[in-house]
Amino acid sequence: MEEIACEKAGILKQGTELILYPQAEEAEKVILQKADVLGIPVHRVSFEHVESKGHDDYIQSFTYEQEEYRLTILGEHQVKNAVVAIEALYCLESKGLRIPHDVLKRGLLMAKWPGRFEILTHQPMLLIDGAHNLQGVHVLKENLDQYFPGRKVVFIMGVLKDKSYMEMLSEILPIARRVYTVTVDNQRALHGEDLRRIIVNEGTEAIYCESVEEAVKEALDAAEDTDVICAFGSLYYINEVREYFETVENLL
Repeated sequence: MEEIACEKAGILKQGTELILYPQAEEAEKVILQKADVLGIPVHRVSFEHVESKGHDDYIQSFTYEQEEYRLTILGEHQVKNAVVAIEALYCLESKGLRIPHDVLKRGLLMAKWPGRFEILTHQPMLLIDGAHNLQGVHVLKENLDQYFPGRKVVFIMGVLKDKSYMEMLSEILPIARRVYTVTVDNQRALHGEDLRRIIVNEGTEAIYCESVEEAVKEALDAAEDTDVICAFGSLYYINEVREYFETVENLL
C-alpha cells in the first residue's frame, strides 16, 4: 500500500495544494511526507457533516454543511468523492475563482462515471461495474445491498488468474441467483469454464458462455422485467457489454 501511495503522491507539485480524502494510516503518512517536502498546504476532508438523504429513481441526495446536493452516480463512496470535489472548489474560491453554487450543484447532478455502477436499462435492470479486484467487488456488493436489498442478482463475470477471485466469489455468491462466466481477453485470464466449475462447486448455478455477447444475450433472454443483472470486471471487458447492449438496443 505504501508503494502505491508513493506513486499516487507523484502528482503533487510545488505551488499546488492538496485536498486529502481520508486514507489508511500507512498511505496517508507517505502522502503527507511528500506534501511536507514540497511545502504544499494540506486540506483534510472530513465526512462528519455529510448526511445521506437516500435515493429516488436512482438519484441519490445528501447534505454537506447544510447544503443539499444530488448525484446520478450511485454509491456511498461517490458521495464522499463529491464532497472532495466540493472542497476542491472551495479551495479555488479562496484563490479568487468564483463558482456560482447553482453551477456547482448542476455540475454534480450531471456528472457521469461510465462503468461505475452504471445502469444500462431498467426492465430488466442491467448494470455494469468496473470492479476487478477484491476491494472493488466489496464496494459493488455494498451498492447492490443498498439499492436492491434482499434481491438475488444474476452476475456476468470474467476474472484474471492472478486476482483474488475466490475472495470475490465469497462476496457475490451469497446474493447470486446465477452466474454467467466468460473468458476475458487477456493472457492472464482464468478460463470461463474453470470459473464455472468453481462456482458450481460452491453451490451456485453457473453457465459458461464463449463470448461476452453470448453471456449478455442469454442473461437478458432468461430475465424477467424485475430481475437485476450485473456484469463486472475490467473496464475493457464491461465496455464490451455496453457496446453489445447498445448495438442490440439500436436494432429494436
